[in-house]
Amino acid sequence: MSENISSGLLSLVAGGQVLNAMGDFTYSTARTEIEVVTGVDRHASERHTPVTPFIEGTISDSGDLDTGALVGARFDTVQLGLLNGKSIKINNAIQVARAEVNAIDGTLTVRFEGTTEADEDLASS
Repeated sequence: MSENISSGLLSLVAGGQVLNAMGDFTYSTARTEIEVVTGVDRHASERHTPVTPFIEGTISDSGDLDTGALVGARFDTVQLGLLNGKSIKINNAIQVARAEVNAIDGTLTVRFEGTTEADEDLASS
């Protein structure tokens, strides 16, 4: 029996602050959801729906973490490092989950939503 050593979480960095990740993170970098719709005449078409990229998971309530300030916090970048070498990056991220801390485990769920597109330089030349 072999182990899958290429999956799992290494680190979660939000705006330069390292958050103590507990595992079981999910993420999506998709910006569009495509659904195939078929009419009664069997004509198929696509429905494109915009979706928000996100990173969601559980972190520990460390002593230096202000959980109240985490609600609605904005970060330039949130980066999720995986053991397989991937680095998932969400730009202009907002922490949208309620900060409900499990007092027994000392954990809380975070959900960062933002964009996966690079920031545009809007300065005119």
